[in-house]
Amino acid sequence: APAVAQRLEHKDSGVRRSAVEVLGKLPAGALAAQVPAIVQRLEDTDEDVRLSAVEVLGSLPLSTLLHYTSSMADCLTSDHLELREAVCALLTSMDFTELQLPPEQTQQWQAWRDSLV
Repeated sequence: APAVAQRLEHKDSGVRRSAVEVLGKLPAGALAAQVPAIVQRLEDTDEDVRLSAVEVLGSLPLSTLLHYTSSMADCLTSDHLELREAVCALLTSMDFTELQLPPEQTQQWQAWRDSLV
């Protein structure tokens, strides 16, 4: 995985996108270690790399994603419609009740999620 993760910084966007997709196929434990690097691809200059990152992040448990919702929400201002739709679908599908947070925190997260649509 470290060799693939190094390709996330490659100058060719196709290589970066492929690296994101390969990392997304790792077993859960190995993938969890790569989440910060994948989240950084949400700021990639190439929209397709960003879209691939969103798709991989969508396969992660909510407890992991919760730490990165603001990074994902930043993608909602992209000019790339498919990216905006993917991020919106991911964020609005989150079920915050599964986190077993105190009721007021769950309500705050749900209100934030609902404000996206």
